[in-house]
Parts: sequence; C-alpha cells; structure tokens
Amino acid sequence: FEKTDERFVPNAGVEAVLWNFDRSPMSKKFVECLPDSKSNGSAGAKTYGYMFLLGFLNGWDCIDDLEDLEEDYWAKEFFDNKIPGTKACGNFLRSFEHEHLEKLNLFLRDQARSCHANLLKVNGGEKELIIDLDSTDHQQCGKKMEGLAFNYKDHWCLDSLLAFDQRGFCHGMNLRPGNTHTSVGAVQMIDHCFGNLSPDIKQRFFRADSGYCNQDVINACLRHKIKFAIVAHDNLGWSSEALKITEWIPWEYSEKQKEKAIKEGKDLPKIELGKFLCFPGWGEGKIAFPIIIKRTPVVKDQGTLFESMEYKHYAIITNLNLLTNSLQNVMEFYQKRANSENMIREEKHNYDMLHFPCQKLGANEAYGKFCLIAHNMLRHIAYLIKPDKPMFAKKIRKGFISIPAKVVNHAREVYLKISENFWKEVQRLQEVLRLGAYDLSWNSS
Repeated sequence: FEKTDERFVPNAGVEAVLWNFDRSPMSKKFVECLPDSKSNGSAGAKTYGYMFLLGFLNGWDCIDDLEDLEEDYWAKEFFDNKIPGTKACGNFLRSFEHEHLEKLNLFLRDQARSCHANLLKVNGGEKELIIDLDSTDHQQCGKKMEGLAFNYKDHWCLDSLLAFDQRGFCHGMNLRPGNTHTSVGAVQMIDHCFGNLSPDIKQRFFRADSGYCNQDVINACLRHKIKFAIVAHDNLGWSSEALKITEWIPWEYSEKQKEKAIKEGKDLPKIELGKFLCFPGWGEGKIAFPIIIKRTPVVKDQGTLFESMEYKHYAIITNLNLLTNSLQNVMEFYQKRANSENMIREEKHNYDMLHFPCQKLGANEAYGKFCLIAHNMLRHIAYLIKPDKPMFAKKIRKGFISIPAKVVNHAREVYLKISENFWKEVQRLQEVLRLGAYDLSWNSS
C-alpha cells in the first residue's frame, strides 16, 4: 500500500476482501462447488464465482451492474482481462444443478463456522451455536419465473428458508416455490446446520416461530442434543391451560429499563409468566415439555362503562432446564431470535434479495447463495472491527469497500495507491483480515 494525494475511482476496498479470500483455504472449497464452465471463450468457473461475490460486496442490484467492471482497471488486472458479459453470467447461473446447490450450501455452513472459530480466537467467548430458522417471501413482478405462486399473505412470490446463527452468519439457504409451508425442509436444515459439528461445541440451541412447532422438528432437535425454544401452537392446548395456572411470576425490569421509562414518561407493562407441563399427543404420554406462558394485561373498552381487564397471551415450548434457568431467562433467550429478522431485512435491502434475476429456480437459488457468502464476508469484518456493535453492510461498504484507490504495477510488485484520508482505515482493515479469516476447526472432520 502507498498513500498519495491523487484522486481515484471508488470501491478499491473490495480488492482487500477478495485478496484475503482468494489466499484462504476456503477459496479452493468455493471453486469446487461451482459447475464446470467448458464452453469456448469461457472465463472459467472461478472467475464467474468471484464476479458475483464482487458484485454483492459492492452492493450492486442486478446482473447488469457487472458491466461496470468493463472499465475497471483493477478488475481487469484481477481477472486477467477475462471479464465475462452479463449474458454469460446468466448462463453460468443456469448451469447450476441440484448437486452444485447442495455443495454451495455446505460451503456456506463451513464458511460461517470458520468465521465463528476465528472470532472466538480473537475476541473470546463461549463455544456455542444458536441457530434461528425462519422463512421469508420474495415478491416478484414477472409471470414466467419458475416457482412463483401466491402465499398465505396473497403475495406473488418465491420463498426462502434461512438459517442464521447468533452472530448473524448464514449457515444455509433454500429457495422454494412461493406457496411452500414455512416448515417444509426444516428437519433437513437442522441436520445440515448441526451435522458434522465439532464435539467441542457442546452448547447447541435452536429457536423458531410457531410454524416449526411440530413433531418432526422437535425430534430433530432431540436427535442432535439441541436445546430449543419454539413458539407453541395452540393445538397443544396451552390457551386453556393458561386459565388453570394459579402462580404467576412478575417480570423483572432492569434499572436501565426503569430509568428509560421514567425519562420517556411511560409505564412499563405488567408482564407475568407462568408454566405448565405439556404431554404432546404424538408422545403417547411418554414425553413432556414445559410450556412457558407470558401474559400482558390489556384494557378493553377503555374509558367507557364497559371497561374491563383482559390478558394477551404468548407461549413457547422448550426443553431448557428450568431448575437452572428462570422463566424470564428462557423467554428473553427466545426473544433474541429477533436478530434473524434483522438479518433477513439486511439481505433484502442491503443485498437486494427482494428480487431474483432468472426464470429458472435453481439459477435464482445459486444467485441467493452467492449473496449470502458475500454477506458472511462482510459480517466477519463487522465483528472484527467492532465486536460489541457490528455494523450492517451499508456502513461497512461506506468505510471499507468504497475506498478511492488505484492499482499500480511497478518493479514486479503490485501497489494499491490510497488517498491520504483513507490510509488509516485501510491499515485497520488489513490488520484484522490477516488474523486468519477462515478457520476450519468447527468441523469435526
């Protein structure tokens, strides 16, 4: 790196990220997931794969944005003047078969685990894995795209099943037709996320909403020795059982929450927690799980003669030990699942996974997986730079990707000339990326 007073084009910071990835053990694994590109004049599978990663790191919105690379000096240098056109990139996505998508999903999981292992070495922490599973729709405007259907919200869309961990790394993604029930493929995703996991990771947790409250998902958790907290369906009979509970424990607010409420002139809701033991019908009376019920008072017909007090109830089923965990601790543990909702919004708005570019469902799934691999890269940087408050993609791009610079070859060396104003930030990025970004110790093999 050299600092200079010259003015340059933006987005030179992406080279540092791709350079680090290209020299890591994960690069070879990534290329092995890609279909062979053997047509005449083809740029090669690695080039296509890196092209998509580069696009998502930069925050481009569609395949057509790849045309920007045709005038990019650094991209020509990095790809040896073999920059494929947008049509060729679309054909590459359409060449993905089921086996390639499965390999790419395994790569996504291994990448997330390696980032986790590195962060534990750098920042410390507990060796635990918490997976939050959720699905989301991707509304489309076209009619010929494979898999489009109306979902229960009457949205014309595709649907994706996503697994994020407690740090926001994505461990798996499946793209499905829009009318697919949320729990379809959930057991396979649990097997995928917790399979081949290092025995050192003894603390394993799973969180999900009521769409995943069924026998198959719970049995999958028990098979992998996972502690779970899932929103309970009322078909377990908890709403009627709530009326029988006589002992309700008040929610304890922290001093910080109390001070904030006083400052804002608000009253904290009077939340109460109760529990009972549930025997699912499929367990034939041989298995039982605690169901924790949270109730909040709601005033009905406020300000009238018919004013009355009712309760709003919410329940989760769990196998967490209630001897060592209070009801509030378990409920608060589940509520942290909201971070997965933040990650879904991140993918949709900061990586433009609101839309997909191809008619073929498999091609769109490959596109989505490339997006999530790039997401894991930037998420890793976010935790290395600021572990207590990791940034989202928009801010990372602003500070570490959109860096005006110029690549220069001189005396058999490659120099990145950087503006004086960005010198300090680039040095910080270079230091954290050289800590060993991809550690494979989380895989038992």
